[in-house]
Amino acid sequence: MANFQNLAFGPWGRLRFQDLSLALATFLDTDMRRMEFHNVRWRPYQGRQAIYDEILLHSKGVPHAPKIGHELFFI
Repeated sequence: MANFQNLAFGPWGRLRFQDLSLALATFLDTDMRRMEFHNVRWRPYQGRQAIYDEILLHSKGVPHAPKIGHELFFI
């Protein structure tokens, strides 16, 4: 389990994840546009890969995760 909740980045701040599993990582209240993902494995969920937070929210009865209005880009 990894906790990347409530991370704040400075103007040039970035975080890169490479060659690992983020199947149990949580990113609640973190702007993921400042992150780069290379060869990362996510948790399987309903026939696709999903961020663990989505699975946790769904299991708690939250019908839809909040919309951020931004897409993630995976390299």
